[in-house]
Amino acid sequence: MNAIICYASVALLLLPFSLCTREETKILLGFKSSLDGNATILSDWKNSGSNYSSPCGWEGVACSNSSVRSIHLSGMNLRGRLSGINNLCQLPALESIDLSSNNFSGGFPDQLIECVKLRYLNLSFNGISGELPASGFRNLSRLLVLDLSRNGIQGQIPWDMMSIETLRLLDLSRNNLSGTIPWNISMINLRMLSLAKNKLTGEIPGEFGRLSRLRELQLWKNILSGRIPLAFSQLRRLEVLRLAGNNLSGGIPVELARLPSLRRISLFDNRLGGEIPQEFGLHSALEDFEAALNGLTGPLPANLCRGDRLSFVGLDGNNLSGSIPPSYSNCTKLEVFYAPSNQLEGTIPASFFTPSLLALNLCSNQLHGSLPASIGNATSLAFLGICNNELSGELPAGFANLVDLLDFSAGNNRFSGSIPPSLFSRPVMLDVSGNNFSGELGIDNSSSHLVFMDLSRNQLTGSLPSELCGFINMHVLSLAFNHLDGFIPDCLGNLSSLQILDLSHNSLRGELTGSIPPELGRLIALRSLNLSFNSFSGGIPGEIGQLQNLESLDVSSNHLSGQIPSSLTNLGYLASFNASSNDLRGRIPSENTFNTRFPASCFQSNSGLCGLPLIKSCGDTNAEEMAAPHATDISVEAFAIGTLAGFVSALAVTLFFYRP
Repeated sequence: MNAIICYASVALLLLPFSLCTREETKILLGFKSSLDGNATILSDWKNSGSNYSSPCGWEGVACSNSSVRSIHLSGMNLRGRLSGINNLCQLPALESIDLSSNNFSGGFPDQLIECVKLRYLNLSFNGISGELPASGFRNLSRLLVLDLSRNGIQGQIPWDMMSIETLRLLDLSRNNLSGTIPWNISMINLRMLSLAKNKLTGEIPGEFGRLSRLRELQLWKNILSGRIPLAFSQLRRLEVLRLAGNNLSGGIPVELARLPSLRRISLFDNRLGGEIPQEFGLHSALEDFEAALNGLTGPLPANLCRGDRLSFVGLDGNNLSGSIPPSYSNCTKLEVFYAPSNQLEGTIPASFFTPSLLALNLCSNQLHGSLPASIGNATSLAFLGICNNELSGELPAGFANLVDLLDFSAGNNRFSGSIPPSLFSRPVMLDVSGNNFSGELGIDNSSSHLVFMDLSRNQLTGSLPSELCGFINMHVLSLAFNHLDGFIPDCLGNLSSLQILDLSHNSLRGELTGSIPPELGRLIALRSLNLSFNSFSGGIPGEIGQLQNLESLDVSSNHLSGQIPSSLTNLGYLASFNASSNDLRGRIPSENTFNTRFPASCFQSNSGLCGLPLIKSCGDTNAEEMAAPHATDISVEAFAIGTLAGFVSALAVTLFFYRP
């Protein structure tokens, strides 16, 4: 009898736990049934026979005292409408929900704001749409983390969401939120706030100054306007401030420079003006300073490197002037210095080139002098842009030490001497056009990585070396406007990736017979071929008609003879053609409207050519060449320059990283 009473007592004690387990199991199984393809997912979420088993061992479920405390199912490729999670709030001990990185759709479930015990809610990286509930978020009085980023949420930010005093992290970034930022900000415990990449308008509320514990504020890529609030001076713990990609105006408040904890500040792509406060770097150990694409004037801040932690500087596209401060010799940890398109003058400090430097871009300024020999110390340098300045002298021997160099852009300066052979063996992009380099091309080792090489507008002499044929991945090759002579190597036809070949304005002639090598017909990827202003003779090779991707062909101002090959009429993409100033004869081919596709100027100064678009009849040998009206007159030179520039831009984006 005593044993029976004992067992009965234990059963009565366990009854509430059994009922609780049964109810929680039913709730979780109900959530699973709302998912698309529920029969094949969460395979261990099931009952054992006819009994309700405890869910505490199920995947993604954690319990405390036999009650479900957290549900973490991030990255499980779950699908369905979020309304299926409405009943989860009935789990009495539930504190944490993480359904991030799935494929949930539909609107934000209103019932979630009734989960008053929630401390963590993460629904980021899903397909949530519609607007957030206008009220009720204040009920989540225990919530520490709310992450709804990377969804498609629309409408305004609910006002009472900004009143959850317990919140430490609020992330609503990468949605479609609009309207103004609520000013009733009382999240006094907030450490991180991100509203980035939405469509928020209006001014930045000065009430942000109340967030005394805030360490990171992300408002970039919105449509915010007005000035940067002076109230930011109260954010003494702020470490990261990103306001880029808005319409902010006025100056950069000196108060920002006095924030003692500030490590990263991003202000680029706004309408800020005035000078950069010289106090930046005095009161904090800055690591990143980004203020590109504004209207900033005056000198570079001299104290940026005072804390010896600076690693990234982005100041391109402003109106900054003066020289690079000598104090930048303290930038021993500098990795990226990006300040093209300003009005900087003076010389490049020798101290800039440290082993930590990865990228230096000073293009389009007014710098002069020579490159310091210390460039050889920058053994990690991957990107060096010094184009469009007034730099002169020979390139230092230290270039041989730059074993990681991927991109060297030094066009439009006054450099002289020979091009170091090491530059042909390492970079992916090489542009030294528009200088005074002389001598022969000393290519010792061809790099299979080199895809862009522009040596045009120099004083190079000698013949084209056969080592050019080793650049098997070359896309763009320009040697125009030099003093090169001799033959085009037959093996150049093996560069199957070549898209642009410009050998114009030299003294080149074809091999043996003086003709254009027919091997060029193997350049199947070629889009632009310019051989103008050389000394080629013989006929235009019919093999050129095999270049089905060709868009521009210029063979003008040579000594070419014979007829225009009919195979050229098969080039369906050919939009620009120039064969003027040669000795070509015969009827201009008419197939596929070839003879009406280009203006008469493209055929002029060929005494033996006849037929449209010329008004010289092929039966009238005494008629003068006259231009017939033509609707379009495509500039070959403009086309080639545009094609080159577009290709350079695409590669530059790929090779050079820029932080958002």
